[in-house]
Amino acid sequence: MVGRCGGLPLAIIVLGGLLASKPTFYEWDTVRQNINSYLRKAKGKEQHLGVSEVLALSYYELPYQLKPCFLHLAHFPENQEIQTKKLTRTWVAEGIISLVQNAGDGEEALEDVAQRYLTELVERCMIQVVEKSSTGRIRTVQMHNLMRDLCVSKAYQENFLDMIDSRNVDQNGTSKTRPTGE
Repeated sequence: MVGRCGGLPLAIIVLGGLLASKPTFYEWDTVRQNINSYLRKAKGKEQHLGVSEVLALSYYELPYQLKPCFLHLAHFPENQEIQTKKLTRTWVAEGIISLVQNAGDGEEALEDVAQRYLTELVERCMIQVVEKSSTGRIRTVQMHNLMRDLCVSKAYQENFLDMIDSRNVDQNGTSKTRPTGE
């Protein structure tokens, strides 16, 4: 499977993170089949598009509750270190994180759920740890440029993100273009 990553270390790392989340041989084989399917779609295109398909698979394989957390990262500028305390609190405040029932323990605190989701995104190599505290808690994270490109693309596709073209906005923040049909 590593040969399918086009020699790109990020694709290899992300594939490793994806496989690490799959405990059985059957699940690994399913990932292999999915990679082959994605690469057949990209066949005949440039090599970097095949790598993009491998990265896209890591998004499609995310559990449903992690997808909005990942998509939210598209709001951050390229190469920005993201403070995890602020990030997880934003996830909670914006309703991206919901209550999770623990077996026999009742409800898990929302910030604990957010921290767990953040850790899972790190373990899946979707985001990279930049700094940890002396106790080992993640302080800041960052996205690789190619992973951020995927994130922004998926956020648009899922209608999770919409960016304003500053060329079409005047100094007062009002659109310079007029709605059609009026």
